[in-house]
Amino acid sequence: MAWTFVLTASLCQADTGKDVLAEMVGTMAGFKDYKVTVTGEQWVKGPRGKQRTKSSSTMIAKGKKRYSETTETDAAGNKVERVRIFDGNTSWDYDRVKKVVRKVDLSRMGGDVQKKMSEALDPMNLGLFGEIGYQVEEKKADGGRRCQVLTSTEPLKMGQQTFDKVVIWIDAEKHLPVKIEMESNMVIPAPGGETMSITTGMTQEFHDWEIDKGVEDSRFSMAIPQGVEVVDETGRAKEMGEILQRQEEMKKKAEETRQE
Repeated sequence: MAWTFVLTASLCQADTGKDVLAEMVGTMAGFKDYKVTVTGEQWVKGPRGKQRTKSSSTMIAKGKKRYSETTETDAAGNKVERVRIFDGNTSWDYDRVKKVVRKVDLSRMGGDVQKKMSEALDPMNLGLFGEIGYQVEEKKADGGRRCQVLTSTEPLKMGQQTFDKVVIWIDAEKHLPVKIEMESNMVIPAPGGETMSITTGMTQEFHDWEIDKGVEDSRFSMAIPQGVEVVDETGRAKEMGEILQRQEEMKKKAEETRQE
């Protein structure tokens, strides 16, 4: 997609990144349900060139329930087909190619771990995207659609990976996400005691929004096909959640100690 960039200084001064994100979340929270198509691309660029993988997903949400169906090709050229469902209590991850369903039952966790995992699965939760700062600009896409464009002013850390740059495009009138771009730069050891630079990135574009069309609750029910293995990962997920919670508590205490 070709983009034509037009900067409006007045918008940069009027809104902060958190204002724009809050308006987007508020808009989407007002929907009874929605459906959107998401096309994605992931890429790795190094000394030997650039490798790309592409994906296409259908995402459906109703309240805190969500459904997504994704088709993609991995780096090795293998086809991947997955269906992910969260019915409000249980998360289901169905790998159609490997014929395996992995389930996590949040109702068996309890306490803060259950709360945090429920928040992570909530379609309205911004997660780590809402914790960093952004510079806000206005730019125009093809067809003259105005977008508020948020460019990160600090790195975004997601697990073991750090993204040096995050750019979020939001429709300035409809307050819906249009595009997300993320990029990470790394320097890794190479043979002979040298180093090499690797850049990884991903892009997601949101198309064909359908809002308040009356999604049936049955869409968020997981029917296990015959011959498919079901793996219950609730215990493992609970353990990981408890570890992350302890790490957050230790980090918080360390920050409080530094401030004293």
